[in-house]
Amino acid sequence: MFDTLMKHAKHFTNLDHLKESAHVVHIDVDGNLFMTDSIIGVLAKDVCPDNPNRTIALDGKPSKVPVFNYSKFFGYEITETLLLDLKEMLLLTQGLEAVKKVEGVSPLGAFRFETESDQYKIFYQGIEFISTYNLMDKKPKQNDVDIRFDVSLLTKAFKLLKDLGIQTCKMQFSSSMRPCYFSSDDELVRVVVMPCRSY
Repeated sequence: MFDTLMKHAKHFTNLDHLKESAHVVHIDVDGNLFMTDSIIGVLAKDVCPDNPNRTIALDGKPSKVPVFNYSKFFGYEITETLLLDLKEMLLLTQGLEAVKKVEGVSPLGAFRFETESDQYKIFYQGIEFISTYNLMDKKPKQNDVDIRFDVSLLTKAFKLLKDLGIQTCKMQFSSSMRPCYFSSDDELVRVVVMPCRSY
């Protein structure tokens, strides 16, 4: 798992970011691996139990940047859970990225999950793609949600999870303004993605 995570590290760290903590991979005292550029991040549990509490540069060398406290990224309440087929979602987001490149269309806010009672619909640029994803869990009296993403961020998340051998993932969130989690069934790997603001 460690090698696969490091292969994807460039997609979860931002070399143009002003903070040094965004340039490295963090491993906490329990051997959990975390990396982020503040818009997208990944947490993988118990990856390096024999060599914890350190940071690694993208070239694999040790870094002097202090280990980052990632708890603030994962402390949000989850009110809704959706089960996604990774292969299907990755084909969809990669196809839409290709269309975006040809047409020069901005992806911001274009990929949209919308709740309707106990079902979700998925739209891109106003076109409905999928409307049969069933809700796994929804808290009583929870309002319907319209949550939007940069499609390229979703592709990064789905590629990582697929490369780790995950076939289905849980999408967990509470509102269109808070972080959304894409995780394996056992939640040993969680990708956090910030949604685009909806207006």
